[in-house]
Amino acid sequence: MDHEPFIRQVIELAISSGKKGNHTFGALLVHEGQVIASAENTEVSGEGYGHAEYNLVIQSAARIPDRVLGESTLYTSTAPCPRCSWAILAAGIRTIVICVSYDGFAQLLPGPYEDLTIYEIVRRLELPDVEILGPILEDEGMQAFQYWDGEFHPLEKLLEETRRIKEARK
Repeated sequence: MDHEPFIRQVIELAISSGKKGNHTFGALLVHEGQVIASAENTEVSGEGYGHAEYNLVIQSAARIPDRVLGESTLYTSTAPCPRCSWAILAAGIRTIVICVSYDGFAQLLPGPYEDLTIYEIVRRLELPDVEILGPILEDEGMQAFQYWDGEFHPLEKLLEETRRIKEARK
């Protein structure tokens, strides 16, 4: 399956989320090549449950049969946090495609990414049937962060600011 069209859609969802004043994250659920659900981050606006993946799983689990969830692929603009990872796995979704990796996202954090990753959670739970793909189109996905919280900030300036903070903490 060609994942790039769906990755580009989650990037657009992330940008849309950011332009609305939320953090720039988006997620899609695809079954048999068709988008069956989508969600944006709503952590700042207070709508939904916060993170895009969590919003997607909660909305989907209420209306989509377990069999379809298990056969679907979840696309995410950025590697999921622990809470979202647990929700994805608890919903029975077994294929996850990531645009921006944990390492990519960590470039924008003032310190290292220290939360559990979905890879670690899958390993600890011994889930051999879970497939995690990516990063895919990571450079394009990183551009979405320019719209963080409703204001445009060139990515290079964001990365430089983060580098300065990290250097000052050494």
